[in-house]
Amino acid sequence: MKRTIAVVMIGMLAAAGCKAKDKPAEGAGSGTGTATGSATGTGSATGSASGTGSASASGTGTGTAAAAVSITLPGGGDAKAYTATVVSAAAALPDGYTTLRTVELGPDGTKLAAPAIVTVTLDDLPAGRTLDEVVAVLTSSDGTVEDLKIVGVDGNQVQVEVAHFSFITFAIAAGAIVAMGTMAAIMRGVTEPIMRKDCARWLAHDNARVKEIANDPSRFALDPATGAIKLDIGKPLVGKNVDQGTHGLNVEQVMDKGSGDCVNMSTLFGSMLAAKKYPVRTVAGVAKYDRNGKTYQGLHQWIETVIDGKAYYVDTFEPSQPKLIPLAEATRSLSLERNKMCGRNPDGEGLEPSAYDDKWTDPYADPLFEKRRQLEILKQEHRDLNDACQASKAGACTDRQTKYEEARKLQEEINALEAGAQP
Repeated sequence: MKRTIAVVMIGMLAAAGCKAKDKPAEGAGSGTGTATGSATGTGSATGSASGTGSASASGTGTGTAAAAVSITLPGGGDAKAYTATVVSAAAALPDGYTTLRTVELGPDGTKLAAPAIVTVTLDDLPAGRTLDEVVAVLTSSDGTVEDLKIVGVDGNQVQVEVAHFSFITFAIAAGAIVAMGTMAAIMRGVTEPIMRKDCARWLAHDNARVKEIANDPSRFALDPATGAIKLDIGKPLVGKNVDQGTHGLNVEQVMDKGSGDCVNMSTLFGSMLAAKKYPVRTVAGVAKYDRNGKTYQGLHQWIETVIDGKAYYVDTFEPSQPKLIPLAEATRSLSLERNKMCGRNPDGEGLEPSAYDDKWTDPYADPLFEKRRQLEILKQEHRDLNDACQASKAGACTDRQTKYEEARKLQEEINALEAGAQP
């Protein structure tokens, strides 16, 4: 599960586009020159520099604490005109979130050879909060969204790196709310790898290590009655903070690390379930967890499956204590909002990403589905034992015959039930 504090800037584009232009203050500098100005409501400053330059602006408005922003450009390069404007309009945020400052850097779209450092004064934090909890996002006029790296916190100032100029929003979650997922990921609304056409390949049902673990009851076991899931990959599973750079890890890499966020855990648990021939869907959307006095909410990725005709949400918020939650219950208690899904069917067919279909579980509610799934497993085990028998592996030929009898009896049971269901 994603634990990094972040927020979703719903409506931020519109708010950031509200440029207040009253009473600007201007100045110019060269080399290491600075320009400062103050204004009521919105302050702005412009300047140009060759080598290293900075511009700062400050403004005070009714009911708003003083704000200041400065830009330090990378050394070298042509002279550039640049602006730093504190935008007074507040962004529209979800309940529980607060915009601390929105800043426009210009000219919009200016690309830098090396990242600039933007320093912003934030002296109006909610009571009891610290600058370490502040997050920032850069939104370009074309709608591109990027998370910004906070490179320094000093006193009442926060520093971020920017590679090009646009709108920056600094925000903080109010109260005990921690958002799951980076700002940019939440604003994009979906996560990797579910954006990829080959999304199903992360549900590696045929992976040798996955099959070995999934088919060993001492290492992988499900108990729908209690919701318990047992998974032993040879090391403790550890949940990690969101890391966009690791979402593409395949199941082998996740098992090697023994740690990951919700995307990685979806890869791991989804692969195990697919190897057991359960229907699996990887789902991207939004969830809300209440844990230990805090609320974690935001973008999330999870696995849904059907076991014994019942649909379940696979809860990996704590990877070391995974559990099955009936899907309807999880939808209600976790405030699940679904966006996209991809998946793998029991026959191994991979499904490309599509809009979430809340009827996807219906075909697997058939009481015969579980018996057919068990039959497919027996057939595969028989094939494996047949290969082992031909390779003269001790006991394989006897086990092969036993497995054949089990499969034959189950097939007869299925045939009888199907015949009884005929009109």
